[in-house]
Amino acid sequence: MNLTALLIILVVLGVIVGNILLLKHTAKMPMKKITLDPVEKAKAQRQKELEQQTAEQQSTEQADPSGKH
Repeated sequence: MNLTALLIILVVLGVIVGNILLLKHTAKMPMKKITLDPVEKAKAQRQKELEQQTAEQQSTEQADPSGKH
């Protein structure tokens, strides 16, 4: 067998074994370190902003019941 072919086979086997070991390591990681999905986080922040705007509008309407600014 050619030295180049042997070297290629060893590199491929090393990559395969390395990936398997990495998968085993990540399978043991706790899931609570993973944060919210950025889309879900943005939705929650937007909802909070809308609630604050609604509360401000209601407090403004209560302070000035005539509706004039």
